[in-house]
Amino acid sequence: MDFSSFSPALVLLTVVSLALAPFVAVMVTSFTKIVVVLSLLRNALGLQQVPPNVVINGLAIVLSIYVMYPVILETHDAVNASAGGGAAAAATQGQPPGTGPAAANATTAPAGAAPAAAGVAAAPVAATAAAAAPAAAAAPAANAAAPAPAATTPAAKRPTPTPSAVLGGKMDAARLLQLMDAGKEPLRKFLIKHSSDAERAFFLRSAQRLLPPNARADISVNDFIVVIPAFTVSELTAAFQIGFLIFLPFLIIDLVVSNILLSLGMMMLSPTTVSLPFKLLLFVLIGGWAKLVHGLVLTYGG
Repeated sequence: MDFSSFSPALVLLTVVSLALAPFVAVMVTSFTKIVVVLSLLRNALGLQQVPPNVVINGLAIVLSIYVMYPVILETHDAVNASAGGGAAAAATQGQPPGTGPAAANATTAPAGAAPAAAGVAAAPVAATAAAAAPAAAAAPAANAAAPAPAATTPAAKRPTPTPSAVLGGKMDAARLLQLMDAGKEPLRKFLIKHSSDAERAFFLRSAQRLLPPNARADISVNDFIVVIPAFTVSELTAAFQIGFLIFLPFLIIDLVVSNILLSLGMMMLSPTTVSLPFKLLLFVLIGGWAKLVHGLVLTYGG
């Protein structure tokens, strides 16, 4: 890519995009629900700093990339298709007249008709050659006088630019916005699929009340301004629902241990200290990490 062709508007747009990248990665991907569920699991176990925040965030990022990988592939294909279509249209518009495939067919059609006509005319001459010698002598002269088929050269074909060549050329703000517009549809489908219909309807009604009257007709239920907050609220709701189910077995262990300690008169002993090993044992025996990760990934399947 020729960086000397970057315009000031494109530089500003690039800087703003890089600044908003962490926000986009958190709000429009599966990262929010995964990191909240993992944090609730740590609190349910009674562990303060284990696993540390770095491990929780790293695991959430890895799982988010895994979940969002199909969307990334669809976005990549959409951007390449848009870039290739624009390059093909530009190449067609820049082609000089008379050099296209239609012109090449028109040029070669009369040349192909000449040998066929000569072949049709040669049949009567061959039939009358045995009857009369003068006619047989005149046939070679006629064949010699017939014009030879014109030599044709194949029309030069302009190579079709590839998407990589298109992206490597001159880049401006309008072109970058065009590629972004082509690549946003897979993300929009993902957000709509995993957001609640009730939340989208609520944010649509709220936006129509907040917007001025002349802009209310332009907003729809599938716009990003409606879909993104609906997706975020839906993800947080699902994360807390999963967290409630995670807390239940560990809460039962805490209650049982507390009652046993009270019955034994050990009121000065912290129930959390005694119940923590039992919580860890239960979580390991049932394969807690595998089941939790599998369940989180499967919430985005289908």
